[in-house]
Amino acid sequence: ATIRIRVHSAVRDGERDLRLGPVLFESTSGYGEIYAGDQVVAMVGLTNIGTLPLRNLKMTLSSFDIELHQQLAFASLPSSETVTKRMIIEVPPATMPGEYMVRLAITDENQLTKVTYHPLIVAG
Repeated sequence: ATIRIRVHSAVRDGERDLRLGPVLFESTSGYGEIYAGDQVVAMVGLTNIGTLPLRNLKMTLSSFDIELHQQLAFASLPSSETVTKRMIIEVPPATMPGEYMVRLAITDENQLTKVTYHPLIVAG
């Protein structure tokens, strides 16, 4: 008897084709440090290293430690293109000084999600 076995990759195209570049947090106050209550520009580098466009992307920044949850939707990222997306987030006024991990999730039209974590340092 014979049996046919088909092996599929555990990594799907949307996960494999999206490369996340640098993630930077910068206060809009003009100071070099980020403080509680500040508005912060989150700059996220994205590259589509695949051969097909990635469509209906949604970028979510969240941190349960500081009650942060912001989303930004954008149409698509063409093949072989690199962009920097900017999102304004607000550090809640009651945030204590310290280092907080911010979860970055990028989701495409097929609900494939790529997740990374980045430190946000709040000065005292």
